[in-house]
Amino acid sequence: MHIISDIVEKDGKRYTRYWNFDVDVVEQKKNAKFVCELCGKLPGGDWAETPLAVFWQETPPVEGYSNYFGLLVHPLNNKLYITSAASVAADPFVGVVAENGEIVYSAYRHDFRHSTDGTVFIDGGRDYTKVGVLAGQDINLIKYVTLKIVKDKIEIVEQLEPAQTEQPDQPDISWGK
Repeated sequence: MHIISDIVEKDGKRYTRYWNFDVDVVEQKKNAKFVCELCGKLPGGDWAETPLAVFWQETPPVEGYSNYFGLLVHPLNNKLYITSAASVAADPFVGVVAENGEIVYSAYRHDFRHSTDGTVFIDGGRDYTKVGVLAGQDINLIKYVTLKIVKDKIEIVEQLEPAQTEQPDQPDISWGK
């Protein structure tokens, strides 16, 4: 199994999927490693509706700071901000396993992502989990995983067995190609 990447490669460079930040420039400038794009908590405790580009530093620049920092562009003034991304790494999140072994997770609310083989999708970020499969497949056989950020990587914490009971009252959320 492998976890889907938040890096897009273009012209020999690596960029973040959502924000399009040049990963190599940030890693070099901040002596950090890119982890993923994932939403963090807002001051009120809710999850943000856009992700942070999350980076990990072995040694934070200031004593007492988190090893995780996040980059984002503010929607109102279009300026680049850097913030603590400690909340991103504090809590686990859910992923689904595609037939090709790829693990897909949703980074933020309404982040609809599907596997590269098209066999599963997930949506909802950390606010809710909505999943689906190709038409004709049994949605009760979806394999779930619990993921957590550990240092500079996303790791599988737990593999959950698919539900074995039928749920006929559930709406059909399968999708076709």
